[in-house]
Amino acid sequence: MVRQALIILLNSPKYITISVVLTAGKPAMHDVTTAQTNRPAITDAERERRQRITEQSEHSLRLEEMELSDFARGLAAKWVAGEITSEECEALILEHYGLG
Repeated sequence: MVRQALIILLNSPKYITISVVLTAGKPAMHDVTTAQTNRPAITDAERERRQRITEQSEHSLRLEEMELSDFARGLAAKWVAGEITSEECEALILEHYGLG
């Protein structure tokens, strides 16, 4: 049985991952929409940094026989693209899983 996991990606000089393991089936899908903001676009270098963090986090989970949930994967993609901040990502995950 593959355990489901989610990751909260925090935007700091060194990234931090917080994993919450879900043992009972797949989590419900959650539609995440991003409100239009006047947030400045992130640089290509920042986007690449975020992509590396996401890939490293997913690799670490696979080594522990876990996987990123579809919900968390969608949020990570939005974070990599600069559509949401790490704080927004964390808040959405905590809200979705009733942890906040």
